[in-house]
Amino acid sequence: IDPDDFLANAGMGSAYVDLERYDQAIPFLQKALAARKNHTVAYVSLAQAFEKLEQFDKAIETYQQGIAVAAQKGDITPMKDMQAQLQRLTAKPA
Repeated sequence: IDPDDFLANAGMGSAYVDLERYDQAIPFLQKALAARKNHTVAYVSLAQAFEKLEQFDKAIETYQQGIAVAAQKGDITPMKDMQAQLQRLTAKPA
């Protein structure tokens, strides 16, 4: 597998998220986004990995970036998913 291939990195990152191996997912997803900054699904997976590792600031930043990209592209479903996750993360307890 070409180590610089977008699909290979995105696929490996998503697979590691599915396997709950979040620390291993992050480098692959970051590399995928470096190759293709407009891939909204990779933002979702990367933010989830950060969130599961309790790196909440990074998760929030990633969701915000992903929402901006999704809005620009018109990717409504990923955008709504990321908005809901972002709202949950940033909501203040009552």
